[in-house]
Amino acid sequence: MNRMDDQPEPRPEGMPGAAVLMVVSDATGRTARRALEAALAQFPGVPVDIRQIGQVRAFSAIESVVEEARVLKAAVVHTLVLPDARHHMYEAARRHGVRAIDLMGPLLVHLQAALARAPAGRPGSLDHESAERAEAMNFTVKHDDGQRAGDLPAADAVLVGPSRVSKTPLSVYMSYFGWRVANVPILLNVSPPEALFAVDRARVVGLTASVTDLLSRRRARVQRLGVEVSEYTDQPTIRRELALLQDICRRHDWQVVNVSGRAIEETAVEILDLLGHRGPDPA
Repeated sequence: MNRMDDQPEPRPEGMPGAAVLMVVSDATGRTARRALEAALAQFPGVPVDIRQIGQVRAFSAIESVVEEARVLKAAVVHTLVLPDARHHMYEAARRHGVRAIDLMGPLLVHLQAALARAPAGRPGSLDHESAERAEAMNFTVKHDDGQRAGDLPAADAVLVGPSRVSKTPLSVYMSYFGWRVANVPILLNVSPPEALFAVDRARVVGLTASVTDLLSRRRARVQRLGVEVSEYTDQPTIRRELALLQDICRRHDWQVVNVSGRAIEETAVEILDLLGHRGPDPA
């Protein structure tokens, strides 16, 4: 990411007593503001001071915005396109205790999965780093949920775990930083693909969660889909699945990461640290 020295211009003081929301964008911020205003229509009568800040692209500008948000006790709503900018916003907000709401990242994750196509990342032609990132994203989409298992040894990282431990969103997020990531489900009474055991053990990470967290995630999913799958939301079954994951990881000396109560970005950072942080630095 180009670390330009641009800083956001000072903004006038807002309405006394109003909640401050800072709309931050690497473009004009108009789209983010319209989306925010549409959502705020569901909170009639609540005074809100919206401060629109555009052209925030440098890490120094992100730091400045987050510091201002800390002083104002404001929340930041952002539509930063580049993954490293979004990650820097996440890290800066965490350090300063500021609530940061990412409108772009989750949308890109879902669109990439739905369209089976990697986002361009920035307008215009791709440079070498961007081309590598796009290739990694394409690899990740094609190797989601155990697809093309024969290619697993070619992956930079393989995430394994039962349903709803965030294998797909974590894989996609890591691919933004140039990692070719595959993920494989761990299922009761179904043997993992043989190719998985041919992968260097240092590149395989098991994903686990607490029983209560996994149960909550699965119940939310079946409710959203309007179906009822008793075994899927059965606590004893979930315990067996998690125990199976732990057993497989122990036997093959794979590292395990617990995803319960953690943001995708936070979990991804831990996984990248475990894997040795090759490639573009997300910090």
